[in-house]
Amino acid sequence: MAFRYRVVFDLSVSGQDAWKHVLKNAENLLKALPKGEVQAAILAYGRGIGFVLQENTDLAAGFSSLTAQGVRFLACSNSLKAADLAPARLHPGIDVVDSGVAELVRMQTDGWAYIKVSGGD
Repeated sequence: MAFRYRVVFDLSVSGQDAWKHVLKNAENLLKALPKGEVQAAILAYGRGIGFVLQENTDLAAGFSSLTAQGVRFLACSNSLKAADLAPARLHPGIDVVDSGVAELVRMQTDGWAYIKVSGGD
């Protein structure tokens, strides 16, 4: 399926406010653009890697809702290793990529729009 809009959110900041903000931004994106024409992903790496951990139970509803709408959640393998985090600690449905920065480059090269999440701790 060809999507008219492809958007990746770059999440490399820590903090619940920033993490809730990216979930809300993705939700707003899906509401504003025509259904079925948007492919979205949220990529967590660096200081943002905590976003995808199961212990963030208050984010679970946002993950489930967006996943059901086709949003992909990605986690950087390098960041997981640097933080000594096992992939088993990730929310269900999170895909692990080899390198967050490399994945952003690949996605932008493939024409994905890039949104940098700011704020955090």
